[in-house]
Amino acid sequence: MTTSQQLNIEVLTPSIGAVIHNLDLSQPLTKAQKDALEQALYKYHVLFFRNQNLTPIQQRDFARLFGEPHVHPIFLHTTECPEVSVLEYGLDIDPNKKPDSDIWHTDATWSTNPPIVGMLYAKIVPKQGGGDTLWANMIEIYKKELSNEMKAILSTLIAEHSFAYAYQPLIKPDSASMEQFMKTKETNPPVKHPVIREHPHT
Repeated sequence: MTTSQQLNIEVLTPSIGAVIHNLDLSQPLTKAQKDALEQALYKYHVLFFRNQNLTPIQQRDFARLFGEPHVHPIFLHTTECPEVSVLEYGLDIDPNKKPDSDIWHTDATWSTNPPIVGMLYAKIVPKQGGGDTLWANMIEIYKKELSNEMKAILSTLIAEHSFAYAYQPLIKPDSASMEQFMKTKETNPPVKHPVIREHPHT
């Protein structure tokens, strides 16, 4: 059975994004649904699921369909699940807090084995917009926007990824988080990855 027969899919753009309709992620999925979701993810790259009501445990269990969830070493997490981080930002939360990330990035590249999939569950979002999470199809950019000469140059490059470089600017020097940051820094030294990395499924 094809992916489209298992799922109600609304494609958003030719290169990235699809909405999966009428699927309750709080309920167990059949093997056929799991397989179809995985196919859809690797075809459309970003999937949206509207009107969900998930507990942290249900979110973690859904994430496990794609592999073992990553536990972030310094982000706040839910009491039920260390695998589910809590990202908060806003004047009513802490007017002095900077956004966790407001630049283009891939999550946790400072890890020896970075996560293969990322998952967000929006609980409260600005009514008037702002702070939007954006995604880009790097496969399309690589194929269509880079010259063969640039591809050749990039294919030879290795980049160093640093946990300390990524997070130290976000930690207040006199905060309780600094001690945890310093401990985590010692167990997460810089790692090196090829600049051009191939996703194993796409």
